[in-house]
Amino acid sequence: MQLDYTRVLSFNAGFVDTACFLALHGVFAAHITGNFVTLAAGIVTNEPSGTIAKILALPVFCIVVFLIRFFDDILKLFHRSAYNALLQLQILLFAVAAIISFIFLPFPATDTPASIAVALFLIAAMAIQNAMQEEYWHQQAPTTVMTGATVKLMLKLADYISPANQKDKSFIMDKIRLSFPRIIWFCLGCILAGIFYKHALSWIFVPPFIVMLFAYRIRNSQLDNSSIS
Repeated sequence: MQLDYTRVLSFNAGFVDTACFLALHGVFAAHITGNFVTLAAGIVTNEPSGTIAKILALPVFCIVVFLIRFFDDILKLFHRSAYNALLQLQILLFAVAAIISFIFLPFPATDTPASIAVALFLIAAMAIQNAMQEEYWHQQAPTTVMTGATVKLMLKLADYISPANQKDKSFIMDKIRLSFPRIIWFCLGCILAGIFYKHALSWIFVPPFIVMLFAYRIRNSQLDNSSIS
């Protein structure tokens, strides 16, 4: 049985978001709206760490998502897909963030060029993953937004046990089997990021790069097997 690489990406999303929050003083890479919460809290408590990265998070995230859709649409005119290139770009962004952070960690509570750069590279990487969710995986549970994944899981569970629901129960259970593991993998990523923060801070942004390479290899292996069959 082959491992679903989107589950690996869910693990990475949990890891990256937790690692960013801990190592970059409250910055979120995947849950962009969370940056407004930590920014407001920092201003009120006079601890505005990571302010510049939090302010830039939303525009950078939006620009990346916009460009992905724009160039994907352009490529479709030539019957091509940006899918593979986007995964490769994620790998590159994670690699650059890992190198910079390994050199400069621990980051001070104030904004520095290095900490801002790492934050924005990781935000761009997670923007790619969020955009790919809408472009290519929209029938599946989200790999980055656990609120959305949990809502879909609970709705499917309600459908499954409801006597008034006339939908195919086996189809609903298949959807549940897709949703639940992604939540678990996301949580595991969060836990492992906390362990790295405590015991191997300088290496904390290296696992996302390695995991992304692993996910990319799984995906290509699945494509090779499907072409053989």
